[in-house]
Amino acid sequence: MMPLPVVQQLLQGWLSLLLGAGLGLWYDLLRALRRTAGRKTVTALLDFLFWIPAGTALFALGMGPGQGQLRLFMLLSSICGVVLYFCLLSAKILPGAQALWQCWANGAKMLSKPFLGVKKAWIKLWRMRKKAFQIRKNGLQ
Repeated sequence: MMPLPVVQQLLQGWLSLLLGAGLGLWYDLLRALRRTAGRKTVTALLDFLFWIPAGTALFALGMGPGQGQLRLFMLLSSICGVVLYFCLLSAKILPGAQALWQCWANGAKMLSKPFLGVKKAWIKLWRMRKKAFQIRKNGLQ
């Protein structure tokens, strides 16, 4: 195996750093959604939605720019990208992302209110069906 040229290693390192920062941003967006939802089932789903793309992205980094190998310096550069993102940008982005998710959740609640009325009416009709059948049955005798 031939050693990599320094320029190619530098490119792989920068791409790894950017990938790490992108994974940090993705984690923050999902963390804001997790805080907004506040349910354990949502937490498990969001963890899944983080780790599957993260693993896929690291695999693609190793297969593409890494030429079939996820080298140790690429992994360390990715970790540095995550750490840099959390130290420099996370405190600024997380509150905005959380406000955005909360706004979306409030809009979804407003849009679902008419459907809740339909649901209540359906439940009421479903419960009344038994009485209607009994009245009809008793009225024929």
